[in-house]
Amino acid sequence: MIQGINKELWEKRKKFRAYYNEKLRSDYAGLEPVRKKYLREFGLRMIAGLVAVGCYYAHCKARNIPAEVMFSDNAVWVYCLLVSLFWIWVRRPFNKYKQDTKQLVMDKILAFWGGVRYLAKSGSDITAENLRKSGLFGDFDDRDVDDDFKGTYHGAEVMISEQHLTRMVRTRNGSRKSTVFKGIIIKLKLGKIIAGQTVVRRDCGWFNFMMPAPRLGEKKFADGTVVESIFIKSALQNIKLEDPVFEKEWEVYATDQVEARYILTPALMERMLEIKRRFYGKSIEFSFFDNQVLIAVRTNKDMFETTSLFTSALAYHKVQEVVAQFYSVFSAVDLLLGQRYSKTGEE
Repeated sequence: MIQGINKELWEKRKKFRAYYNEKLRSDYAGLEPVRKKYLREFGLRMIAGLVAVGCYYAHCKARNIPAEVMFSDNAVWVYCLLVSLFWIWVRRPFNKYKQDTKQLVMDKILAFWGGVRYLAKSGSDITAENLRKSGLFGDFDDRDVDDDFKGTYHGAEVMISEQHLTRMVRTRNGSRKSTVFKGIIIKLKLGKIIAGQTVVRRDCGWFNFMMPAPRLGEKKFADGTVVESIFIKSALQNIKLEDPVFEKEWEVYATDQVEARYILTPALMERMLEIKRRFYGKSIEFSFFDNQVLIAVRTNKDMFETTSLFTSALAYHKVQEVVAQFYSVFSAVDLLLGQRYSKTGEE
């Protein structure tokens, strides 16, 4: 199966290279002077920071300020704050170049696959209710959405976004934000009949007994969201997969094990692992419910970056990496659209 996926990806990359030469190469060539401008700006900011540090050190030496004063606890806290602010300032050219690139080329890259569009930081159409109902995430109070993609592919609604879900936790000194999830969330509205709910979570080995299992229930959250399926400690049918490779990767819970086995074919599981690999994921989990599938890939890596400030805009390897990421998603959609989900055989 992996060989088949690799062959498909090779063929897709070959077609995309021709598409790139025709539709995108001139855009990336136009980005090169922009990249050089931002690179100069980055260099000047770094020099300014080094000069400021040198001047401060020379000032302290001229006044004979002892080292224990220069590096006292209070001074170190001030230094940490200044370094953080400096890092935000010095990274602005990176962020500007990244955003300029995406605004210019991302829609053309997506046009290769069909009607999916790049929406930048517009706020995701994947609702908090959907996230909670999926059974893939714990309680969260807030979320930040980065890149967002939305559209249709072969008749299926597709949404892809980078999201960071957080919740406030109490500490001895008050409270702080704790990360619940950070990575890629993919929602596919399939137009297929999925009568129950099938949740596939990562296998935690000996610690599985500590993981709560999803069940049908109801809970009202602080933001007013009411969901019918939540992640609380409860007994639910635990489905054992036939393939031992996948059994090591995932734990499966379902309201109906017959329907779950219709859904979780070896080919689908291979596609999910391919998505995890292409997005540099620590784990991948997914949930089928309400005629849709929600896929969550935990990763700390910035995704969908086709350029780097330190390499030529015409360097193709990062574009090729993003092509592989989108291929992994859309090939999974192709497979899902061809499957039958209802145990009754309804389409």
